[in-house]
Amino acid sequence: MDLTEADLRWASLIGADLHKAYLSWANLDDAYLYRSDLSSADLTGASFAGATLTGANLRGAAMHCGVVESDQVTGELQLGDCVDLRNARLNDADLRNAEMSDVDFRGALLFRADLRGADLTDANLTDAGFRGAKLTGAKLNGAARTGARGLPPAG
Repeated sequence: MDLTEADLRWASLIGADLHKAYLSWANLDDAYLYRSDLSSADLTGASFAGATLTGANLRGAAMHCGVVESDQVTGELQLGDCVDLRNARLNDADLRNAEMSDVDFRGALLFRADLRGADLTDANLTDAGFRGAKLTGAKLNGAARTGARGLPPAG
């Protein structure tokens, strides 16, 4: 299902089957995705600010930053918008093996979320809550952790 750049703000998508959906650069701010299946979905550059994803399945979802252009001088790729999960509610969500490097989780709640094997490299976890989350094998290298609760000590 191709929902690239879709405007789904405030949408009620309870139990929606979005398995392998293309939601690149979609706006799902404040959407209600309770127990929705977003497994293996492409969420590149999507925004979920304030969304409710309680019990959602995001196993293997791709949440990368979008590449918007290459630098004319150096040829380096410039990152566009990264996935925005600020203040999102991801309690009990299945995020096993999800690619979430550079994702913005500021103030998000991930209580009891399953993040085993997830890549959170360079993610912004500031003030996020991880009480009871499963983090075995999760990659947290370079993640901003100020005020985050329930994370193992950096090291």
